[in-house]
Amino acid sequence: STGVTNSTATLNGTVNPNQTPTTYHFEFGSTTSYGSFTPTNSLPAGGSAIAVSIAISGFAPDIPNHCRLVAVSVEGVSLGSDISFGSPLITLFGANPFTNECHPAFTDPGATNSAGFPVTVSGSVDTNNPATYFLTYTGTNTLGGVGTVTRTVVVQDSLPPIITVLGDNPFTNQLGQPFVDPGATAADQCAGTVSVTTNNPVNVSLAGTYTVSYSATDGNGHSATNT
Repeated sequence: STGVTNSTATLNGTVNPNQTPTTYHFEFGSTTSYGSFTPTNSLPAGGSAIAVSIAISGFAPDIPNHCRLVAVSVEGVSLGSDISFGSPLITLFGANPFTNECHPAFTDPGATNSAGFPVTVSGSVDTNNPATYFLTYTGTNTLGGVGTVTRTVVVQDSLPPIITVLGDNPFTNQLGQPFVDPGATAADQCAGTVSVTTNNPVNVSLAGTYTVSYSATDGNGHSATNT
């Protein structure tokens, strides 16, 4: 068998029709009693060995499976040798999908291989860029099978900017004197420093209490306001 990955494989063999029309199929299953069969295919009469292969799916991972080639002609039934095949079961630790906030490092929870061999990981996660990423975990077993599983990692920006008002708050200004706004700054965990928009209704010619508001957005749909 070749290309044994998760629950799919290609079963291979050779058949020599010995100058008689011949049909062949594969038997496979979790024991040497098999129980599952591929479709039957025909070979023309000939005198040399012919390579045959059939793709299968749906067998159980994490256990040794068995297969053999069966050829049938007017001369009788020929049974091939029993071959063991199978794939390991790769199991993820942690959540899938996994959500990671923008900027904080992504700590991969990892995965385990039922065959006891190491698991390799392909793919990468850029925690500075909100997007969806995919990591593939792969492991092998002693039968040459391969098991894979994929984790989806969503890097998200769910936090609004933080606006810091500069200067005194509340701020006292003398009537008739120009009001010099100390301003405000805004910082976002994902976008970094962002611009601040000021709404300043102060009328220095009219005594009263005024509210100066500061707003900012982070470019990912989050906004904040402070006064």
